Amino acid sequence: MSIVAISGGTFDDSTHTYRDEGGVWIPSLTAILKLQGLSSYPGCIKREVMEHASERGTSGHQIAWSYAKYQDVDPSWINEELEPRYTAIKRFFAETNFKPDVDWLEQPMIATVCGMKFGVTPDALGVRGKWPQIVELKLCDAEQKSWAIQTAAQEMAYFSANRCGRAKRMAVMFKSDGKYKLCPHENHESDTATFLAALRLVYWRLNAGQKLWEREL
Repeated sequence: MSIVAISGGTFDDSTHTYRDEGGVWIPSLTAILKLQGLSSYPGCIKREVMEHASERGTSGHQIAWSYAKYQDVDPSWINEELEPRYTAIKRFFAETNFKPDVDWLEQPMIATVCGMKFGVTPDALGVRGKWPQIVELKLCDAEQKSWAIQTAAQEMAYFSANRCGRAKRMAVMFKSDGKYKLCPHENHESDTATFLAALRLVYWRLNAGQKLWEREL
């Protein structure tokens, strides 16, 4: 377990738990989406499959950001399953001209939006051409609508804003066939409204005495 101090509180990277300076639990973006049913797969995917996908995603992020920083990765990180995804990662950086800000790669933070706090660890903020760009990395082959809500919340956290639209947003899928797919998120008003509705509902439940931190997410 590793608990690190961040602006406004602490982050436990082993449980992905955020707490404010007084030790009070702060809902994470992931928890908010799951609690309100925006990203869940009940009864559809076995737990071991989900856990493996999570491990693959963690490894893929490590590979992607090492390549972004150094144009190279430790060969021991690349196994047979990750090899085509690594090919897709290299193609993405070579062909899209996305330049991540290395100081903002997966930095946990506690943001405040409309007076409500939430924890979030955005994948990357960078530029693509002349535009600031929010990028969410996904090592999978199936697109999910909830990703747009993720990037909206991430942009709002970055800019300490109650809306999004200051930056371009997208998820990038690194697929098992060695290709990548860009998934732009352009409906700023709707994505903002959906996230704020989910965040307000979480805080309504907390204020009603529900111990959401005890739920398995």
